[in-house]
Formats: sequence, structure tokens, C-alpha cells
Amino acid sequence: MSNDDIMEWDESETVEEKEDKPTKLEDSPHEYFLVSRSQLTHLFQRCLRCGRLPRGRGASPKRVRKSTSPPPRTLFITTRGTSATISWYCTCKSGGKNRQSWSTQPLIAGTEMRDGNLSVTAAMVAAPIDHSAMKHFSSALRMPMFSKRSFNINKRLYVQPIVKELYLEQQKEVLALVANEPLNLALDGQFDSPGYSSELCRVTALDVTT
Repeated sequence: MSNDDIMEWDESETVEEKEDKPTKLEDSPHEYFLVSRSQLTHLFQRCLRCGRLPRGRGASPKRVRKSTSPPPRTLFITTRGTSATISWYCTCKSGGKNRQSWSTQPLIAGTEMRDGNLSVTAAMVAAPIDHSAMKHFSSALRMPMFSKRSFNINKRLYVQPIVKELYLEQQKEVLALVANEPLNLALDGQFDSPGYSSELCRVTALDVTT
């Protein structure tokens, strides 16, 4: 390879993506966001209920002297699939040290399932991405991921019935369009493709009009 074949490094290619224009959170087109552990640690130094820092320091930042730094709050985390629940202790409730908690995903009404786990399952089916590939991705990112068993159960009980329902609705619409029209079919037996054979007697038919 000659020097002419080597592309010069362009510093502009390493620049972080530009931020979108500010929008109201409720108007954002995005439903989920990736949050790092360090940002969660920073966020939960103040109790979400009373705003206090650890060891009873006041809720107002003005009450904390600049020369003193409060000790970091001890946080606990539990995960369920892609969801995380942060818990901590604070003296703001009933004058005692009570455990508080907050979860990254709400529960689906009437169930014990976090809505993000079901959304990820549906996205994997639609993409499509198999569980092993997603598991490798989440492992490389050090992000929690639900098991293959949970994926298969959620797919069978929740995702596939919705996909089937929508498919049948669209099928009815297509059949209504071609009910009184001749079909223009294209067929492919894939007999020359690796793994296929005419002995299997399987042919794919497609109406090229619709």
C-alpha cells in the first residue's frame, strides 16, 4: 500500500455529535436514554424526597459551606433486565433512617414487568436482532440485559400476538385491494442458493403489484 492510499486523519471526524435543539421533554421523539452510573451517582447525592445531602446537611446549597464537602451518599442498586432501581437511606421521613427508592423504568400497570424490558424485546423482534447479539452488545457495554428465557417469554406472550394482529389487519386491506384484480405473481424457488433444493418443494410467491 502506497502513501497515497493512506487517508489522512481528519480531526473533525472525532468531534462528538452536535446536540439537538432544546425541546420540552414531553415533546421529545425519544422514549429512552442511556445514562451512565457516574451520572446516577451524582444525581442521587441529594435525596429526591427532601433534597438533603448525606448526614443531614440542608436542602439548600447555600447552607453548605464551600470549604466543606459532605461525604458521598451510599447508594444501592438492583437490576431487573435493562431496568435499574436505586435505593438510599435518608432521615427525612418520620425522623428515622428510612430506605427510599427510584427506578429507571415504570412498571406496566397490573404486572411486575418494567416497560423498558418489553420495549427492548419488541425492538429486537422488529429490528431484527437476536438475543445472543444483543447479549454480546450489552456485555461489551457493561449494561444489564434480560435472559434469553425472559426474551422468549415476552416475545411469545406479548410481542408476537400484536405482530400477528397487525399482520392480519394489513392482509385484509391488501386482499380487499386485489379482490377483483388479476394477480401478478413472481416466484422464487432459490434452488441455486446454498442450503436450498428443489427437493424441498418450497417456493416463495410475491404479488408484485401490492
